[in-house]
Amino acid sequence: MNNLVTGKPVKILLVNPPYQYFGKTGGKKAQYTEPPLGVAYLAGYALKFFGDNIDIKILDAAALTLSLEETIKEVEKNKPDILGVTVVTLSSNLAVKIITAYKKTNPGALTLVGGPHVTALPYDLIPPADIACIGEGEETFREIIEYYQAKRSIDSIKGIAYLHETGKCMVTEGRPYLPSVDIIPFPARHLLPMEKYQHQYPYPTKNRNYATMMTTRGCPFRCSFCGVKKLWGRAIRERSVENILAELDELVNIYQVSFISIFDETFTFRKKRVMEFCDRIIDRKYDIKWACFSRVNTLDEELLKKMKQAGCIELQVGVESGDEAVLKNICKDIDLKTVIKAFDLIKNAGINTKAFFMIGNPGETPATIEKTIKFSLELDPTYAFYSILIPFPGIPIHDEYKARGFIKTYNWGKYNWYLDPVFETDTLSAKDMIRLRRKAEMVFYLRPARVWKAFIDAYRAKKMNILFRNFLAWLSIVLPHKKEER
Repeated sequence: MNNLVTGKPVKILLVNPPYQYFGKTGGKKAQYTEPPLGVAYLAGYALKFFGDNIDIKILDAAALTLSLEETIKEVEKNKPDILGVTVVTLSSNLAVKIITAYKKTNPGALTLVGGPHVTALPYDLIPPADIACIGEGEETFREIIEYYQAKRSIDSIKGIAYLHETGKCMVTEGRPYLPSVDIIPFPARHLLPMEKYQHQYPYPTKNRNYATMMTTRGCPFRCSFCGVKKLWGRAIRERSVENILAELDELVNIYQVSFISIFDETFTFRKKRVMEFCDRIIDRKYDIKWACFSRVNTLDEELLKKMKQAGCIELQVGVESGDEAVLKNICKDIDLKTVIKAFDLIKNAGINTKAFFMIGNPGETPATIEKTIKFSLELDPTYAFYSILIPFPGIPIHDEYKARGFIKTYNWGKYNWYLDPVFETDTLSAKDMIRLRRKAEMVFYLRPARVWKAFIDAYRAKKMNILFRNFLAWLSIVLPHKKEER
């Protein structure tokens, strides 16, 4: 007998599968994990509308370092009426196994999936899932709960794919984006194991309590390796500074957070808003440090000085390549002179930098990668992050590489930044990419001054164990490794 008949609250479980970009996906070797903001936002939105009429929980299997088998047992133990699983490409195989296992013991449960992978390939997980949520999920999730409560028909729900009774997969009318992101309640962090999110930055803070937040949705830029526009749209929708500060109050006063990562695609997109945000943080005398993502063509000296005063300790910037032609190929819309100028400004402001470089873009050759390595050494960011491109479904490069026959596997469990490439081009072999990524890591991080700085940073942060753990994680990237996927 389901809860509609008994009058009990609808039991809902939202699951973040046990996937890891470091370590073994589906296993128990987690080194890093981020709070799953997506499902926390869904839970907060559902509670706003349904209150005591739902009993909603979040299972962050990644943060809890559960194995796949343990995750399945936890799901079965909770016996939800509605089971939702958030899905990135790497975790899609795990989502299939979790839902399939639960359907065997609870065939009457409603199962749904959502996230970037599902938005790109809505049919990919139907079946075993009953419903796939396409794009922004809050309103769609609310309507799915109403459907379960028999208050609406399934075909009236916008922004989903579902299996029709005829056996045909159907897609409904597209879901328009919410006009204002201020109306979305804060993520339901009380449903997350917040004690598990401890920041790994080698910067001194009063504790290691860590949180992520988003202050905008959408991205107007054209980068062909990114799929965020498919999920959030091209128009940037900003939260008001007042709304952001209210969430900061919650993080500082309730969760005693000392370090925050702002996960906007480009937090510094509109200078006036960021300046106001910083002024308000300074006025409130928050004892926090924070980092954010930025673009080199959105920065100036005045802005960076204000961000430093407000506690910004690191800017994370996508450089991608040291070759102008490659930057043009990926529609990055920046040039190397602008990159150099921006990094000089950031360093002069006293803010640390994390630069992201990507290997395997269209037009890439061993020679262009060598130029990128050389450029990264000249740029000399605080940290450099070298990855091999993943042609995720839903991004323009995926379509290009698929059409040209470059993609070698569609086993999504292999779409991991730290496994071997899933593609080869006519100018670049998998062996070339692996070799040059390792070379980049080695020449950047094994410089004597860089090694010494790592020890000094860890000592100042009083976290030598983090230095050791990060070193082991780094070794797992640059040294030969077993091919693991689930």
